[in-house]
Amino acid sequence: MHTVLVTGGCGFLGQHVVKHLQLYGENVEEIRVFDFVPFERKLGTQNVIKACIEKSVQYLIYCGTLGSFYGYDAVLNGTETSVTFPKKCSHGQYGETKRKALEIVINENGSTLKNGNVLRTIGLLPPGMYGELDPTNKISRNRSVRNGIYYRVMGAMEAKLQYSYVGNVAMMFVRAYQSLQNNEKLGGHYFFAVDDSPPQTHIEYRKPYIGENIGISSWYVSHRFVCAILRIIYFCLLIISPFKKVNFQLSPNVINFVNTTFYVTYEKAKTLFGYKPLYDYKESVRRTIDSLPKVKK
Repeated sequence: MHTVLVTGGCGFLGQHVVKHLQLYGENVEEIRVFDFVPFERKLGTQNVIKACIEKSVQYLIYCGTLGSFYGYDAVLNGTETSVTFPKKCSHGQYGETKRKALEIVINENGSTLKNGNVLRTIGLLPPGMYGELDPTNKISRNRSVRNGIYYRVMGAMEAKLQYSYVGNVAMMFVRAYQSLQNNEKLGGHYFFAVDDSPPQTHIEYRKPYIGENIGISSWYVSHRFVCAILRIIYFCLLIISPFKKVNFQLSPNVINFVNTTFYVTYEKAKTLFGYKPLYDYKESVRRTIDSLPKVKK
């Protein structure tokens, strides 16, 4: 029997990992949750690796992000071998730091633990996720809709994008953990943590939650123009930052993301440890809709 520690277990994905470990985890005696509020990103990965070695924790499954692979070129049905890290990540510093953390985790596979055993590591890289307990869906689901029209203020938004249901991503963590114990050759690999949710435009992805009858504006603001305006705004925020901190949620990274086609497959995870999504797309959307607060019309 094993004890499993879930770091970030109070977050959106972390809560679902805990839930699916409870439901489907085999030989799990105890689940522990560790989280920081507010969280810090400084040297977190190095500290986790150090703790694993000092405490002789044999298995480490790292949660990265598919965003580390987002560049400015389209990717269709990408795999872990066909998609490489871009020269410039469109997700900026966040994508870069997550890439470096992934490389640290993968390179530590095979390290000797304090008790003489060997550390085995895996990286799982989810895309944007949807599902129960998603704070962003509750906050922003209606912001772009006015009078029954979805206004395209972030560019044409015609690119096909990858989203996955959080329950399926959580289930991949469970399957990866169980498989790593029985097949140590899985160590040193990373996997795209996606499911069968169809590649969609950002508007198509939002429609089940804002209303299938919502119209789409015939006009749109050029995403290059929006990015230029945002850079001016961020420059102004930089100037006033010594006096006032402003959390401006929209960024050029978001604009580039919703206007660049990018979707991949889970074929590697299916082949190497038998992963398949637990929930189909229709059930995933239904679960998400049922979890949203009712909005008075």
